[in-house]
Amino acid sequence: MILKQKPFSTGLMGHVIAHEPSTEATRQMVAVMVEAGATIVEIQIPFSEPAADGPVFLAANHRALARGVTYQSSLDLIQELVKAHGDQCDFVVMTYLNIPYQRGYREFAQELKKSGVVGTIIPDLPLEFSQTYEAALQGEGLFNIRLVAPHGDWARTDRVLSGARELVYVVARKGVTGSPSAFNQDLNQMLDQVRRKTDCPLAVGFGVKSGDDIRKLAGHADYVVVGTASLEAWMAGGEAAFRALWKDLGSAARESVTGLSPEF
Repeated sequence: MILKQKPFSTGLMGHVIAHEPSTEATRQMVAVMVEAGATIVEIQIPFSEPAADGPVFLAANHRALARGVTYQSSLDLIQELVKAHGDQCDFVVMTYLNIPYQRGYREFAQELKKSGVVGTIIPDLPLEFSQTYEAALQGEGLFNIRLVAPHGDWARTDRVLSGARELVYVVARKGVTGSPSAFNQDLNQMLDQVRRKTDCPLAVGFGVKSGDDIRKLAGHADYVVVGTASLEAWMAGGEAAFRALWKDLGSAARESVTGLSPEF
């Protein structure tokens, strides 16, 4: 297991977009996430056609690109953040297949290794073409986080899980990021079914917005992924609103272990 030990039974995984809404904001967001107890931070390299992202992240990707954020400037910031927080949490890169394809899988893997991340999430990587990409990552000691979606095709899910390493990302619903998800018994049953098919920890994303969502997933998900809600909080109220959200998330994660809500 490469990933650092999470402090709570329900771990926290944050998502930020590199340099969005600003470089300093990204630094502050990550610092607050780590302070709240996040042990994985997913940093998105902006891309012009982020197919899995809803309107909030789509607009953020376009703003970042319009300001001149590049692949290299994103890697530079990631390396800085790993140096600042890498003793407390792991970092993974999230982007779309066009970027590693254009860089060349081997070069992309080598560049990520130098940045200090432990792996990637590529939402549009077809399962049928994943072996070459994942082999390049493995050659550098990195891994790719595979995604499982609620499409009901368990034969395909079995194929996804058969090659999963370190962590599996379970998408809470069909569609793109940002819209509300129903954290209910149906989803928990799906998570339990996935768990019976893999030894990898399960991270649940797409729609996690509050501590209440974490409480509903306790005992079924190993990690929760919070992205759109984080950016929305920052855009609405800056660091104060962002900190309040992550205080709520951290408290809910702690409750899943102790039944207490310690100060953050």
